[in-house]
Amino acid sequence: MKKTKTLVLLMSVVFVVAACGSDDGGNADDAAEALAEQLIEQAGGGDDVNIDTDEGQITLTDEDGSVEISTDDDEMTMTVEGDDGGLSATLGGELPADFPFPLPDEFEVGSSMQFEDEAGTSYSAVINVAPEEYDSVKAMYQAWLEGEGFTVDAFEVENADDTKGVFIGGERDDADAFISISIEEVANDDAGNLIYETAISLTWAPLG
Repeated sequence: MKKTKTLVLLMSVVFVVAACGSDDGGNADDAAEALAEQLIEQAGGGDDVNIDTDEGQITLTDEDGSVEISTDDDEMTMTVEGDDGGLSATLGGELPADFPFPLPDEFEVGSSMQFEDEAGTSYSAVINVAPEEYDSVKAMYQAWLEGEGFTVDAFEVENADDTKGVFIGGERDDADAFISISIEEVANDDAGNLIYETAISLTWAPLG
């Protein structure tokens, strides 16, 4: 799909999702779909656009292809099909079984995305561990990248408020790997003391 039209399509999903969640259903859903179709057609230069909504699924189609968004429990999947091929992305709260990075013994998943295109499967996730794990996970991921044959570059910063972070980039002929690790303030306890956690962002990008 054309870049500008795809952007408009995705923005219009807000309207469609609102209609899907309507308690009235029926005519209210149909009216919301028709309105979103008109908005997209006008912004996209007049091409015909159709929107269909079903429980947990939204499909948008035009002459260039289609965008399908479906939800299942805590997971959302977006599939784009067009003349130049297709791609899919999955956003959810669990890591896929073939996630390419090693993981700490104990962690919580903040978010996870899996993206398919001609180059292969890209992965991106955010996991959280205890603040005292910062140094050990930094050492673990740096050693893993080096052991897997990546050329590694790292940059670290420390702040006066006890937060700090490191960005570790790895380059290899078949893939790039990016790891960001930071100690962040997340909340205050009942006594007003700051609570910290270590957030780890992991991104894998195949080079095809």
